[in-house]
Amino acid sequence: MEINLHFNINLTKKQKEVYELYHNKDVREIVMNFSRQSGKTTMAEILLIETMVKKKCQCAYISPSYSQGKKVFREITQLLGQTKLIAKKNSTDLTISLINGSYLQFFTAQSPTAIRGQTISGLLVIDEAAYLPETTPDGQLLWSMVIQPITKAKKPKILFISTPNGKQGLFYDKYLEGLNSDTVKTVECNIYTDSTISKEEIELLKQTTPPLAFKQEFLCEFLDSALTVFEGFEGQFIDYQRVKFDSNVWIGVDLSTSGEDETIVTICNKEGYSKQKKVTGNLDAKYRKIADIINNEKKLVMCYCEANGIGEPMINEIRKLVKSKSRCLYFTTTNENKSEMVGSLQLDISQDNTHFDKDDKE
Repeated sequence: MEINLHFNINLTKKQKEVYELYHNKDVREIVMNFSRQSGKTTMAEILLIETMVKKKCQCAYISPSYSQGKKVFREITQLLGQTKLIAKKNSTDLTISLINGSYLQFFTAQSPTAIRGQTISGLLVIDEAAYLPETTPDGQLLWSMVIQPITKAKKPKILFISTPNGKQGLFYDKYLEGLNSDTVKTVECNIYTDSTISKEEIELLKQTTPPLAFKQEFLCEFLDSALTVFEGFEGQFIDYQRVKFDSNVWIGVDLSTSGEDETIVTICNKEGYSKQKKVTGNLDAKYRKIADIINNEKKLVMCYCEANGIGEPMINEIRKLVKSKSRCLYFTTTNENKSEMVGSLQLDISQDNTHFDKDDKE
C-alpha cells in the first residue's frame, strides 16, 4: 500500500542535513548533537512517521523516562490524527499501529526488560542518549547487551539525539565515532547555528544561564567533568557562626539503606543558606533521627523525601514519627526535574544567591 503524506513543516538547515543523511543508503547511524529547543525531537518524529508510512516496518523510541516517551507519543498521534492512517493506538502501552501494518513502540530505560527480544526493522530513535544509564538494574550493559541486539537482525537506521552530558557514555562515544566514519555521521547544531532563535534571545539566555551550563546546553560542548557544571561552587562556602535559621525553611532528605551512599538531610532557608546533616545508624535509628530533625524545625514549610528506589517504604516509616505528615512529602527524581534543579543551582551559585557551611562537623 503506497501512502503519500505531507506536513507543513519548514526544516532548518541542520534538520535538512539530518534528513539528507537519513536517506543516504550508506549511513546507518546519525548522531544529533543539538542544543536545547533546536528541533531535534521534531526531526525524530518526522523521520519516524515517514519511515512507517513508506513501508511496513517496526520502529522504536527509547528515552530515559516514561514522561518523555509519552510526550512524543502524544505529538505523533496528533500529527497522524487527521490522516486516518492509525489503525490502533494504546496510550498506556504507548504503541501505535498503522493501516499498512507498521508498528511503533515506546520504551523507557527504566524498564529494560521490555526492550529485550524486540526486532526493529525501520527506525530506532534513542532520545536524550547522553542521559541513559550505562547499566540496567540487574547489572547488564544497556547498549551492548540490551539495545544493540534488537538492531542486528534487520539493521534499521538508528538516530541518537541529545545535548551533551560530559565526556563519557554512549552518546559521547557515538559522537566521536560519527566525526570520522562512513556509516555513522555526527550533525551538530548549537544555539548560533540554530536558525529558529534571534540574537536578542541568545543574549537573554547568556545573561540568565551560568557560563558552563550555557556551554553544555546551548553551545553543545562536552565538558571534562560533571562537577565543572557548578563553576565557582567552592567560593560559596562561608562561616555559618552568625547565620540564624530562624526564618522559613525547607528540608530535603536523600535516603540510603547501607553501603557507600549516606543518608543526608539538607535544610535550606529563604535567604539561600543551606546546611546538611549526616544521618547514621541502623534503619530504625535513621528513621528517628530524621523525624527529630523535621520535628525540631518550628518554621518548616515542607520536607521532601526522595522516593526513588527503596525510598518509599522508608518514607512511610519516617512519616509515622513526624508531627505533621502533610508537610513530609514524597519526591521522585527524574531526568527532567534533575536538569531543572541543576540549572537552578548553577544560576544561584553564579549569582551568589546560595551559600554552604564550610564547617562540616555535622
